[in-house]
Amino acid sequence: MIKQLHTKTHLYFWATAAITVLTGYDYYTNISYEALEINVNDTYYVISNLDITILIAYALAFIGLIYYLHAVFRVPLIKFLTTIHTLATIGCIILYFLSPFLPLKNDKEFPLFDDEIYIDSFLIIIGSVFIFTQTLLLSNSIISIIKRYRQNKKL
Repeated sequence: MIKQLHTKTHLYFWATAAITVLTGYDYYTNISYEALEINVNDTYYVISNLDITILIAYALAFIGLIYYLHAVFRVPLIKFLTTIHTLATIGCIILYFLSPFLPLKNDKEFPLFDDEIYIDSFLIIIGSVFIFTQTLLLSNSIISIIKRYRQNKKL
């Protein structure tokens, strides 16, 4: 399993992108018409969850393309960074889709208390971890390409 994670990583990301589109489209068109509301100071940003699902699927497909290009051109990646990136990225996606079901609401009886701040903070943390893991992919890719270039130059 771990060996396949290093050699066929692109398939994991492409499968996750396909599953994301299928489940997200089915859930957000037939069951729920929810939207993500982010409150920054006095401005509300409202984004449809279906649009976010499509954006996530495009991002996962693009990441899979990067891994596929590394496999085609036989540029070996650092296995440790590949494992961390794959598990963290897919974990962030799973946590994002499970966030409506997590108990993040405050149990205060006061009706004017805004408990959306907990959900916003949770989603900001997930987004930050997701972006940080993409820097791992970028650094892994750059280091591996430089190593491969130096190796070919010696031959």
